[in-house]
Amino acid sequence: EEENNEESEEEITGNFKVLYLSEEQSVYLENPQLIQIKRLLIYNINGSLIKAFYDIPIISEIYIPMESKMSSAVYILKIYTEKGVTNLKFVRN
Repeated sequence: EEENNEESEEEITGNFKVLYLSEEQSVYLENPQLIQIKRLLIYNINGSLIKAFYDIPIISEIYIPMESKMSSAVYILKIYTEKGVTNLKFVRN
């Protein structure tokens, strides 16, 4: 059984999962706890901002459309919530 510790930011942010879906050319973000996301920022590995999204709906599966011209690389998805900020890496092949 998992301990429920509402003060643990890691537990809250640790429930996000991110994948790049190449056929859909989109980033898939799983938000099973329906945490309110204030904004999503996508950076390349060099730290340059690629895309920014605001007014994210509170749903368990979020699809973020991406450009087909995104090169194959590692990207960082920065998630801002009321509880804090978390960074997740994903790979576009």
